[in-house]
Amino acid sequence: MRKRSTEILEKLILSNSKSMEVKKLITTYRISLKTLRTDVNEINDFLLEAKMSPTKLNEKEKLILLEKDIMKIQDRLNHMDTYSYKMSREERQIYIIAELLMSQDYITMQNLAKKLNVSRNTILNDFETVKDYCLAFNVNVLMKSSKGIKIECDQKDRNNLLMQIFHDLEDDYMEKSFFHQLIQRKLGMKIPLEMIKEDLREYMEQQHMLVSDRVFSYVSIYLFVILNRKINKKRRTVEKLTGDTASDNLLNWFADKYEVRINKNDVKDFGRYMKQHDFNISSEQKEINDVELYGIIVYFLQMVGEDIECSLQSDTVLIESLLEHIRTLKNWEDYDFEMPLSDELPIPKEILEKTIEKNSIILERYLGYPLTKEMKESIMIHICAAFVRNLEYLNLLEVLIVCPGSMATGKYLEAQVKNYFDFRVAAVIPSRDVEEFLKSNKIDFVISTVNVRSESVPCVKVQAQLTMNDINAIQNIAFLLGRKENKSENESRYVEQNFLDVMKTFLEKLDASKRDEFFDEVYSLMETKIQSTGKSILAQMLDPSKIMIKQEKITWEQGILQAADILEKKGCVGSDYGKKAVENVKEYGDYIIISKGIALAHAGKKEAHVYKDGLSLVMCPEGIEFTEGNIVYLVFCFAVAEEKDYLKLFQEIIALGKTQKKMKDILQQKNVVSLYHSLVF
Repeated sequence: MRKRSTEILEKLILSNSKSMEVKKLITTYRISLKTLRTDVNEINDFLLEAKMSPTKLNEKEKLILLEKDIMKIQDRLNHMDTYSYKMSREERQIYIIAELLMSQDYITMQNLAKKLNVSRNTILNDFETVKDYCLAFNVNVLMKSSKGIKIECDQKDRNNLLMQIFHDLEDDYMEKSFFHQLIQRKLGMKIPLEMIKEDLREYMEQQHMLVSDRVFSYVSIYLFVILNRKINKKRRTVEKLTGDTASDNLLNWFADKYEVRINKNDVKDFGRYMKQHDFNISSEQKEINDVELYGIIVYFLQMVGEDIECSLQSDTVLIESLLEHIRTLKNWEDYDFEMPLSDELPIPKEILEKTIEKNSIILERYLGYPLTKEMKESIMIHICAAFVRNLEYLNLLEVLIVCPGSMATGKYLEAQVKNYFDFRVAAVIPSRDVEEFLKSNKIDFVISTVNVRSESVPCVKVQAQLTMNDINAIQNIAFLLGRKENKSENESRYVEQNFLDVMKTFLEKLDASKRDEFFDEVYSLMETKIQSTGKSILAQMLDPSKIMIKQEKITWEQGILQAADILEKKGCVGSDYGKKAVENVKEYGDYIIISKGIALAHAGKKEAHVYKDGLSLVMCPEGIEFTEGNIVYLVFCFAVAEEKDYLKLFQEIIALGKTQKKMKDILQQKNVVSLYHSLVF
């Protein structure tokens, strides 16, 4: 197969639905339907040769992978050679350079021609291009008529040449593509580039740092080449380098992880490499404050939501997925989700694209670099996924949860599934009981942490700790299985309305003298429920002594400073906290407005002094005008000293601004005690 055919098959394998839209393939590769048919025929020849089911091309809709044994296809792809894979001219030249770099002696033209299944004249024609490519990195390609060709260079120039090769591959190939993997194997790379990138993301997450895509790519490829060169060398015990710079710390971390030896020359070489490309990791690095980033994302979604008249900032899965992507730079380009049709969205896709483009400045201003086209497309897919999750005309699906044997794992998975999805969980069972269970029970699909083979129901394999890709895979299959023939009224809304109608009739008939007694009993039941389930995070962190009501009009700076002053008096923060929180708004805009009429001010613990977790509130019924004309009535100030997950707290604060009725009730309170009760009950 050729590159494009191979890549299409690889993408089909990676797709959760094992299908791809024909229109998207034609647009992505800029080819005609006729050319796509030729590619599909090439794919099918490849599959049929190994006695596997071919793909099916539905010209109006999708290319579908019919073969169920994905491992068998992947194995055949992995074992392709230079005879079954038809290289382009550019691929052939990269392969020749890889051969030369790994050889200590001359290689004859005839030998290269035989390996690549081409003529000797083809290799001769490639020689001049290969020579020029290498000379750009001071790498000499020698040619002797009786011996063939050979590369001569020092280690530094060899490293630079390798890095350029992988930068070129990065631009044109998926990391898991056959040719990318072939070159890694040919060059003897024992540590895959994909693993280096995962480890770099882990390091960045530990350090709460963020860099641009460009810096991430250059750093990961540099580490990939250098670590693979050192991995075969036996490590000697050496004194650890002092962490004076970000480069020192990063190289030390990777050296420890892979048990390789680095020295001062390695650090100097790394610095020179970065300088050569006009950046260094220290200046490009941005430290990430999760609370700050959460606020930025919520504000971005709020602005997008206002433009399209749809509430997005309260969708916790949407916020978490964007938070994960931005924080760890994961899966911007290969986010796998079956895009819904335009008539299944509340707005046209074109309008959503323009709205994201318009508001992306909110994220860019905080991140310090522009979002790429792929990043904006990924954000759009996240939002479309949120629309799909909330479609009112999807059937309620019944699922089976399968685990290897430990029911604790299964129960943990069940709790996560129930948190993210509105499914009926039929049972949680070990994998050995699946076949018997399916014989006597009807379910829609299986969610499992192990491979489950079933002809009767679809199966989704996930991690015990659900990742965003796992959630997307479940969403896709739920969307495909859950569509109703006709859009109907949501059952829960019907039940809720029916209950309200009954209550209205009951209260109209109830004697007026007994109404107070009735509501006392209702409030007593509510209080019992609160005590049995535990106080909300908001109720735990806030109390009347941390609340201030300002009847006169104040500026947004005063609102933040006065809320921070409350925390300072409570011993939660230092005197610099409020000032830094104000500076953040001046730098990033009104990102702290996380719900209608509500702001959550904060500063990072490395930016200002934070001694313990705390939450305070300043309410101004007159309204506080922020920097971009937004009006806020509640200014919360939040400080976090420990690494805790306060997502639930943010959700509770956001919920306060969801309805006008709730906000009106809050703003009518005249003292801090009644205000506290209005907020938490």
